[in-house]
Amino acid sequence: MKVGVVGAAGRMGRRLCAAVDQAEEATLIGAVLEPGDDRVGADVAALIAGPDRGVALSDDAVALFRDADAVLDFTTPTACVAFAALAAQAQTVHVVGVTGLDAAQDA
Repeated sequence: MKVGVVGAAGRMGRRLCAAVDQAEEATLIGAVLEPGDDRVGADVAALIAGPDRGVALSDDAVALFRDADAVLDFTTPTACVAFAALAAQAQTVHVVGVTGLDAAQDA
């Protein structure tokens, strides 16, 4: 399964990248950072320990949702709503670990 992570620079995002990287039945295909992050273009190894993996950090969530089978999301409520729309449009599984959604965002 091709898996991506949005919010990859956060504490949970880094842990998710590492967990997917180590999973036998999943392949980390992308990790999205906030636009303007200095690490965009670097290998995901900039966030997790170990050698380069050939997975570039990106700020292009549209491409990630298009290419992944599933995207893991530990961002913010506002970002999560935007990513949910991308997931629906791309028909990609969107696994949400975001807390603090209000009733409107949850809907």
